Amino acid sequence: MCTIFRWLKELHVKSVMKVTVMDEGKLSHSDEAIERCMGGLDVKIWNWRRVDLCIDVIANSAPNVTDVTLYSSGNNAVFVGWSSIGGLPKLKKLRKVRIFVKDSLETPTKLQEYQKRFKQELLGHRPDLKLYWPTQDRSVFQGSSSVKTSGEPKWIKTMKQFAEFLRSTKPKPPVTPVKIAIIDDGIDSTQKIFTERIQTGESFYAAGSRWKGAYYVPTGSHGTLMAQLICAVCPETVAKLYIAQLEPVPRSDGRRGFTPQSAIEAIEWAVSRSVDIISMSWSIDLDPGSSDINRLKSALDKARAQNIVMFCSSIDEGPVGDDNTYPGKEGSCIKIGASTGDGSRLSWVSAKSSDFLLPGDESVHFSLQENGQSISASRRAGYGSEVPPGGSSISTALAAGLAGVVMFCDRLIHSSNDGTLVGSNYFENPAAMKRAFTIMAAKSDDKNFPRVWRFIPSHWENPLPPDEANSRGCKAEKRELKWNEDAYPEDTEETKKQLMKFLNKLKSDDKDE
Repeated sequence: MCTIFRWLKELHVKSVMKVTVMDEGKLSHSDEAIERCMGGLDVKIWNWRRVDLCIDVIANSAPNVTDVTLYSSGNNAVFVGWSSIGGLPKLKKLRKVRIFVKDSLETPTKLQEYQKRFKQELLGHRPDLKLYWPTQDRSVFQGSSSVKTSGEPKWIKTMKQFAEFLRSTKPKPPVTPVKIAIIDDGIDSTQKIFTERIQTGESFYAAGSRWKGAYYVPTGSHGTLMAQLICAVCPETVAKLYIAQLEPVPRSDGRRGFTPQSAIEAIEWAVSRSVDIISMSWSIDLDPGSSDINRLKSALDKARAQNIVMFCSSIDEGPVGDDNTYPGKEGSCIKIGASTGDGSRLSWVSAKSSDFLLPGDESVHFSLQENGQSISASRRAGYGSEVPPGGSSISTALAAGLAGVVMFCDRLIHSSNDGTLVGSNYFENPAAMKRAFTIMAAKSDDKNFPRVWRFIPSHWENPLPPDEANSRGCKAEKRELKWNEDAYPEDTEETKKQLMKFLNKLKSDDKDE
């Protein structure tokens, strides 16, 4: 953590508008570490997610702070300290205070009593302060491997449940994770969902640029959101991330774009890292005579020559509009458009400019609690402004995640006892992956919405003896997918059969599934 702030200080940064740090885990930072990180940066908005943080830490780190968010366990002694004259009131420039309260040991009535006293004491010292008690959200504080699925679209429900299975697999020997490159505006690597996920990264700012990039210091939150969505579909056992940060540039429409040079270098870097998948949830307009076109085509050709599966976003500018942006126009990428959760194309998405449609509307609420991170398509994502509640960039990330799942399952099935792959790595080329998506989408209304629930297994069936079958009124019982040969040899063998059926369907000419 301190590395990022030390880097800012080396660049002679004197003022930071807002700091948000996820620090509610078992290995949270000490008071001294926080002060060492933040000292001298003149932070204005403070949001350090550590429960019951001492106000002295904020005063020593950010004495000019104007907006503070605190996280409480409901401990009255902490409330008393925060509201005392030596607590929040001593932050002279403070104007707003928000306090999230974790489920405490106290009853709701007792907690309300504490909050009332806190408010009276605090405003007695500082009547100019605005105090907020946001709706208490358990997910702000804690993660859970459990998944809520009621009322969700089938696509989301299927992928979440399968991700839970993949997370639990214990193959012997371990299977090599899929390498997924995310080319975007960088990633907030401090978020716990990315723990042990990021293999490496690079920033591609031009030499002599006014700003010095670092892939772990994002220029917005778009890339972070894309990575979150991929991680929701691909648990840590399945994929490792390779992060390429592009150099931002303002566009004529007031939104933010990226320089062609940084995109070219990022693609070439991903190729040099031998990634399996590249996810590009952005587009670049290039003049027909631009010299960058041939250089970008050359970079994409290199990726295609290495059988890297590339995904890019369709532009969200109308249902019949032509998409002449890059990298999609070149033809090397699988172009993804946004749909509702059940596969209906969103009104602003061009069907003819999209190879496939995947969920990308406001229904894409993974709410998958993994290491304390809640994932939602409608969260603030800073792509020049708030990311809209739906769009093809979201769908593109999910497509990359789905491709990663397919590749990993193929590796899982074909791994031998010495850890080498004995199969043909069938899906590790663009044509085979596009074919797999086509087969999954064959019976959808638009013929391009992969209906994963018709293909991805959710269980295996164990035949019952005749007497038990008669008493239960069914011929077989449903059993969970499991992959642990030592603990569950029978389940593992049956799970292998189910995965083999799944992969064989994606290789088959039979589209009636």
